[in-house]
Amino acid sequence: MRGRVDGPAVFLQGSDVEDTWDEYAIVSGYSQGQDLLFHNDFEQLYPDPTQTLDAVLLDVINVQLAGLTNIFYAGLGGTPAVGAIEFRMGSGFLSTLQELFQRAEYLFYVDDTLIMRIGAPGFNNSGITARCTAGGANNNIIGTVNFQRRDGDKLYNKIYVYGKTPQFDAYTEHTASRWGATAAVPAWILSDDAVIKAPITGNDASVRMDNAAPPGGACGFTLDFSQMGQDEVDMSSGQIGFWWRYAGAASGARACARVTLLDNLTNQINFYSGNSIPGGGVASTVNSTRTYRGVWGWCTVPVGYDVETGAPTVPDTWWTYPAGGFNWNRVTDIAVGYQTFAGDTPDEMEIDGLELPFPAVGFAEDAIISQPAYRIRPLVVNAPYYRSQLTLEWKANQLLTHHKDSGIDLLKFTMAGAIGLRYAGQTITVNIPELGLNNSLFYMSNIHHIIEPYVDVSEGYGFDWVTEIEAVPINSVAYDMGRLRDGALYSATQLGTGSGVGQRTK
Repeated sequence: MRGRVDGPAVFLQGSDVEDTWDEYAIVSGYSQGQDLLFHNDFEQLYPDPTQTLDAVLLDVINVQLAGLTNIFYAGLGGTPAVGAIEFRMGSGFLSTLQELFQRAEYLFYVDDTLIMRIGAPGFNNSGITARCTAGGANNNIIGTVNFQRRDGDKLYNKIYVYGKTPQFDAYTEHTASRWGATAAVPAWILSDDAVIKAPITGNDASVRMDNAAPPGGACGFTLDFSQMGQDEVDMSSGQIGFWWRYAGAASGARACARVTLLDNLTNQINFYSGNSIPGGGVASTVNSTRTYRGVWGWCTVPVGYDVETGAPTVPDTWWTYPAGGFNWNRVTDIAVGYQTFAGDTPDEMEIDGLELPFPAVGFAEDAIISQPAYRIRPLVVNAPYYRSQLTLEWKANQLLTHHKDSGIDLLKFTMAGAIGLRYAGQTITVNIPELGLNNSLFYMSNIHHIIEPYVDVSEGYGFDWVTEIEAVPINSVAYDMGRLRDGALYSATQLGTGSGVGQRTK
């Protein structure tokens, strides 16, 4: 047995202090990877949806926690992409780490030299098969097989994961593919700028527009909210905020951004703060959307039914085009761009840190197979600890993959003792045809050896060595604490902290 002693001391105990032969030591501890339990103050964002498991682990274990953990990650290379992920203070370091592995469908353990080893399920196979077949001569499962099935209030096929309100920067982190441009000819090129532009803590990218031959007139970024999982959003109160920068061909020293919204009836409403460039536009006394050329500026725009409305010549007000009402409760699109004056046009623009007065939503559903089979079963999760739209979407898809159909979440059984069952973290092959398990690969999350020579420890089956095993499927469930709960899928504490919501193993 190898591990790390966890208690502050080891005490000798015995029935007689004079007789040292009766003394014994009581030692408690964890496996070599126990240090992964103790970094719940760690906070780091990884919003790039193309990043691999290998890249995140190399940074987290070997760079960010260098000197703070005695574990080292030996890079594997060629690992799957894991999408946007966020390590949040207080939400459980191990929980988030295990979510990474769940997305990649990889397993891990820490070896005797304190090196983290990872691989696809089976890379550390025990070589043991647990068998329970009718009339089988080589059965080695003893007694009853207990299991939990994913159905009832654990089967969901329509998932909503809500961020906080207002949501800051969720919509401008590696989301250039969701955005469009108001001017198509000549076409603007949209991309994610990997260089930190705006002064935002934890910010990783901005959405950038480039054009060597910029068009005249107003131009800028456009976003249909259906690209972010919401067909219509409520902007009946609050404000819009964003970092904005322009550069290139504009001749003026400073200018104002223009914000345009569309409602579900394609009514358009526009806001800009005027302009201070001599010879064009109107001067603004508020300048809530003004910035200098080549300089990032924070812009704010009030929204809702109580905002001031005017005309194109009245600065710092909204005006509708064509004239008429605007439904602030059912907004479908937003455009943020440069309001041109006196022929000034940029050939480079960037937007970052977009703040909107409603939560970002990650949405996923299986309308083709699961919903017709089981009817619509929605699950709504509030996750204010997630900052990125992409993270919310990854979480929604992760929950959907796990919960959209019925299946076994947990097996508990006892089998004849086997020396090959060395530690949790290995996989074991399970052959129980009556449960639909035909040489299925399971991940052992708990192993308990019971050995007492010449004593039957198997409740009448005649074995003096047995092994109790708790195991879970390797596909999208190995790290989900929800499988252990009776009734509701996740507790209020789990939902509030993100600890174990599709993540943690015990």
